[in-house]
Amino acid sequence: MEIADTYEFLLGDWTLTRWIEDRRTGLSGRFIGRATLVETTGGCGWYTEEGELSYKGYAGPANRMLQVLRQSDGTAVLHFSDGRPYVVVDLSTANWSGRHLCGRDTYEIDMQARSESVVLEQWRVRGPAKCYDALAFLYRAESRVEIPSQIRTKQIDIGH
Repeated sequence: MEIADTYEFLLGDWTLTRWIEDRRTGLSGRFIGRATLVETTGGCGWYTEEGELSYKGYAGPANRMLQVLRQSDGTAVLHFSDGRPYVVVDLSTANWSGRHLCGRDTYEIDMQARSESVVLEQWRVRGPAKCYDALAFLYRAESRVEIPSQIRTKQIDIGH
């Protein structure tokens, strides 16, 4: 699958399930909610995640927000809500790998567009402050996609 414009591809409403495995404590968690990329001005939008998080004794609402900027080369530049740079995502080949340094912790992210309606993300976070893996399954809110069993049981590796 080829994607000419990462920003355009990601626009809209997505249903999101993310599993989290803390490698230091052995604790597992899950976020279930909605992810939305809404354009606010030409080529500039906000990506928000809102839902319920169950992790490390916490069970309740959770959210995050990222600014997303369309680039002329088909990539999308993501910034934290406070303006700090995050990553540049390029889904032109439907697969993308990126890296983000957060202090001394390293975030390695693999993303795969499986179809027009399904995206997988795999995160590997390592450093002195954090040590966890996460697997996210996003599907377009209007589609009727069922989470495949190998994803539900986290028996998938989307890295390239």
